[in-house]
Amino acid sequence: MLRLDSVLRRAVVATVIAVAGAGFVQTGLSQDKARERVVLQVSDDNDKNWTTAFNVVNNLTNAYGKGNVEIELVAFSDGIQSLTFDSKVQGRFAGARERGARIIACENSMGRFKLKRGDMAADIDYVPTGVVHMMKRQREGWIIIRP
Repeated sequence: MLRLDSVLRRAVVATVIAVAGAGFVQTGLSQDKARERVVLQVSDDNDKNWTTAFNVVNNLTNAYGKGNVEIELVAFSDGIQSLTFDSKVQGRFAGARERGARIIACENSMGRFKLKRGDMAADIDYVPTGVVHMMKRQREGWIIIRP
């Protein structure tokens, strides 16, 4: 009887540990739930692609909630021209920012097109190299999407 009691006790202890551990893991996941993080790459000067990018911002924030998704629109190469203060799509920048998206200009591409910060739309951020920024974000676990 002693041996059965010992085996039974071990089984109960193992079950309690497993259940408690599972509960701890589940609690840990809910407390540490990472927000979604997305980089939208816009590397051409095409109004349709920019419209798609802004629609993706809206769709992501509708799906996850404004505070549950981080979004960056990174413009480089020909896409940098759409970040000027007089671009056709600059009217949508404010709406994207209101939804929590950061709009980021590649200074390398600005130099290529001889653009200065004074030529750019208000309230955008800058990185030295758009591609390097995106590579860094990818290493950090961000999802890269090209609309």
